[in-house]
Amino acid sequence: MRPCYTRTETLIERMYEPMSFLSRLFGMGGEKAATSSSSAASDPENYKDCTIVAAPVDEGGQWRVGGTISRSVDGRTVKRRFIRADLCMSQEEAVAVSLRKARQIIDQNPRLFADPDDTSPV
Repeated sequence: MRPCYTRTETLIERMYEPMSFLSRLFGMGGEKAATSSSSAASDPENYKDCTIVAAPVDEGGQWRVGGTISRSVDGRTVKRRFIRADLCMSQEEAVAVSLRKARQIIDQNPRLFADPDDTSPV
């Protein structure tokens, strides 16, 4: 005859299995997620009075396109962050696509820095 606590322990262990899966899925894994996204930033590039920094995010072996666009407005630096749904297979490709997307955002949005207090993503 088996003790009854074995079944209870098994049920409790199975309850917490999805939580560890969700932690890994949403990047609450600790240092690895923080270091990979910070190491992906590119050197700044100037384009039409703006400074672009490509900062793709590592997402499980693929890289999501993103970065920041900044510009000096009335003596202060205003930043706009962008992130796109595009995924790339390598970090180098993601940096190149991020820079191209940033240039496109600048070209298509002449009022991008019209409201310096706006902090919403582009």
